Amino acid sequence: MPPRKPIRSESQRSRLGAAIRVRRHELGLSQERLGELADCERNYVGRVEQGAHRIGLDILLRIASALKTTLAQLAASARI
Repeated sequence: MPPRKPIRSESQRSRLGAAIRVRRHELGLSQERLGELADCERNYVGRVEQGAHRIGLDILLRIASALKTTLAQLAASARI
């Protein structure tokens, strides 16, 4: 079996951030409101959406819950 090509984590973070942004827009939420619902700061949400922040599992699960979705659905949307 040939070795798999490594996927850059920055690319994965960017795609996940884009999936979070798309879902947030679908729900008509601001970054500030998503931050309130997920118990984090608005600027943190912005950095996550930009793929500039390594996001921990706990906050990722809180964001998914605030977006009324699952981590699996966000990952599928991000193609990771």
